Amino acid sequence: NAADEQRGLDPGGTALHYACEKGHLEVAIALIRNGADINAWRYHDETVLMAACAARRGTHGVQRPDLDTARLILESGADVNLGSALFRAAYCNHVDVVRLLLEFRAEVDRRADAYGKTPLMAASEEGHEEVCRVLLDAGADVDASEEKGRCALYYACAHGHTSTAQLLLDHGADVSARNGRDPFRPVLSSSRLIPHEDKRKLGEALLVTMRARTA
Repeated sequence: NAADEQRGLDPGGTALHYACEKGHLEVAIALIRNGADINAWRYHDETVLMAACAARRGTHGVQRPDLDTARLILESGADVNLGSALFRAAYCNHVDVVRLLLEFRAEVDRRADAYGKTPLMAASEEGHEEVCRVLLDAGADVDASEEKGRCALYYACAHGHTSTAQLLLDHGADVSARNGRDPFRPVLSSSRLIPHEDKRKLGEALLVTMRARTA
């Protein structure tokens, strides 16, 4: 359980942190058998489970997390809701990790960043449609809002993710104005960050949904 000190961009951490982030399953097993703390923290508020669920750098660039290592940590009794493992997995589009964490009863709407975003908001902002679908099927609140009143639908529209926005609408996302953060706002803005065609598709989807619900 000795912890390496944080140096520059190196987050430090325990031997178990390093074994997990590199996907060294047998090393992780040996460490746990010898009393390694499965809920240890390191710099950037990262738990052992978060290290196991994070993308890691290898010989071929950034690799997917090692599911066997992540499952080992969970089966060894790690607190699935300590830190922000589900949020990070959703943000990074690790669908298999999201499913694993939910299998171990991760809180689907657990807020994990300074703005109070949920995993669904994080996935919607990045346009990770399959992750959004998994979270919604697990009961994620489609209309949960963060501290500025923005919901998952707002984030999907603000970044031009048309199919993700449609998925949220199909699951009942609210299209009405709320604290000036309604989903029409980014669609009607003069910003060039979203292609005109995507703005048109998003606008049509929002209008069709609004008309259908007010008919």
